[in-house]
Amino acid sequence: FTDVCNRTIAHTQTYTVNGTPIAAFVNPPQNIASNCKDVVLNAPPLNYTNGKGGLCGINGSVQPAVVSNYNECGGTVEFIWNFTDACNRTISHTQTVTVNPSPKASFQSPPSDITVQCENVPQLNVLLNYTNGGTAVCAIAGAVLPDINGSHDECGGDYTQEWTFTDNCNRTINHSRKIKVLPAPLPMFTNPPADITLDCTSATLLDQTALLPYTNGKTGQCQNSGDVEAITTGSFDACGGNLKRNWILNTCGSIVKHVQNVKVLPAPEPTFFNPPPDITLDCGEPFPSPDDLYYTNNKSDDCEISGFVSPDQFLDKNVLTYTWNYTNPCSNKKITK
Repeated sequence: FTDVCNRTIAHTQTYTVNGTPIAAFVNPPQNIASNCKDVVLNAPPLNYTNGKGGLCGINGSVQPAVVSNYNECGGTVEFIWNFTDACNRTISHTQTVTVNPSPKASFQSPPSDITVQCENVPQLNVLLNYTNGGTAVCAIAGAVLPDINGSHDECGGDYTQEWTFTDNCNRTINHSRKIKVLPAPLPMFTNPPADITLDCTSATLLDQTALLPYTNGKTGQCQNSGDVEAITTGSFDACGGNLKRNWILNTCGSIVKHVQNVKVLPAPEPTFFNPPPDITLDCGEPFPSPDDLYYTNNKSDDCEISGFVSPDQFLDKNVLTYTWNYTNPCSNKKITK
């Protein structure tokens, strides 16, 4: 106030206005857990207010920042809402979504144990698919080759296929299949010889250890072929006899056998060699001294019938007869000179 004398007086009253209350988020969401396949990587805006109006009101909404840190083995997703007001005051809320691991994978259409013929052994080193049915980061899918143990040949055999997969979560699945391989067909001898009858000389030329080939007509690991040496039994001599040529193959616990019967005919009958002719002597001329007479069938070895025989003497008046006799023991046939 200034009076008439131009004198002034003054008084000031100051209202100090306190800041409006800081805002708070309205119904901020709580932490939750989620299956991997159900994770949603967005969230709605979050409202905030300080409950005032007019110039004192702080009201609005804010979108969250998303921090994703999960894979098929689980992890977290964080939704973070931050708001800084005009007074440079900040409020924050974080919702953590705990992501459970994705389901473990399983093999698709795993093969069953089988029994196969030798020539029908399937391909062993084959991929087996696996999946957990998930998508994107929750997917576990692929294929693995098996570990293979076992073997087979013409006698059959066994195999084991073992598929194993360990995921990034250190979870392991496996599948095993057994394959039983049946023996291949037994072999047969090729052109096995039929029973025969031989003369004695031909029998001496017979190969008593002859090789006889065999085969089952298969190839590769199922092939069963080769040859077998004959085992000959029986005997023969100049009087004939009987032989058996036996081919015996012991294969895959079974016996394959062929027998050829060989009948050996007796050797030819012997005859005297250079038998002396009849002679006439003068009276008083001495009678000759007879020699042993050689007989032979002109064969050798086991077929030979030969030797010497002494004569019998018979004197009738002025005729002296020398008679050589030999009886073949094989035929009881007698030769006389």
